[in-house]
Amino acid sequence: MLKKFLFNLLLLLALMSFSCQNSPDLAKSQAVVVLTFQGKGIVKAINQDKQEITLDHEEIKDYMEAMIMDFSVAEKSMLENLKVGDRVEFTLKYEAGINTITKIQKL
Repeated sequence: MLKKFLFNLLLLLALMSFSCQNSPDLAKSQAVVVLTFQGKGIVKAINQDKQEITLDHEEIKDYMEAMIMDFSVAEKSMLENLKVGDRVEFTLKYEAGINTITKIQKL
């Protein structure tokens, strides 16, 4: 009886060891969710140094209610032709908890 128990225990440990060695690295196996949304709003402020724009935006469907909010932009050059008071439409990317405007244009 003891021999059978020890044999089963060793077999179980061997299987556990084998499965741990062949499991994918958790950091590599976690998928990164990237979502994009379309929005419209009015420019309230532009901060070239921080590469940010403050928008009084309408509801972003399936994402957030209307509010005034600061957003990072993907490229500083996206802010060059905009000024406070401009009405804009934009594409917002959500990735790893970060919102970034990837496209913006005057309406």
